[in-house]
Amino acid sequence: MTMQIEGLDQASKLLAHLPNGIETALSRSLNRAMTEGRTAAIESVTDEYTLKAREVRSTFSVNRASRRHLQASLMSRGSSVLLSKYAHRPQTDTTGAKRREVKVAVRKGAMKSLDRGFIHEGLLLQRQGRLRYPIR
Repeated sequence: MTMQIEGLDQASKLLAHLPNGIETALSRSLNRAMTEGRTAAIESVTDEYTLKAREVRSTFSVNRASRRHLQASLMSRGSSVLLSKYAHRPQTDTTGAKRREVKVAVRKGAMKSLDRGFIHEGLLLQRQGRLRYPIR
């Protein structure tokens, strides 16, 4: 995505008396736009999914602008998210004598039962077949 800057001539006239005035103003506005863009992206994800904002924020990388380098970028990269990072119940282990049904909500308001699922040491696991192993 590229951005268009409007009113650059007017801003350069107003900031002409300051040394590096227009460069400083542009770099600060670019950096603010990247921060606001990241915040908006995080909010749109957390509005739809039950992930915490810190899990989404960790996938973003921001390259900030400076007076000499008037370019900024915002990228999100990451692998698939563990199911235990989404909202699930119960929170404690369900192995041994404390066996209970495990429910997971990936999207908000859609808590679903996880067939043959269990929680062991904080990780949400699911058996793939009738046997004890494999687990995914």
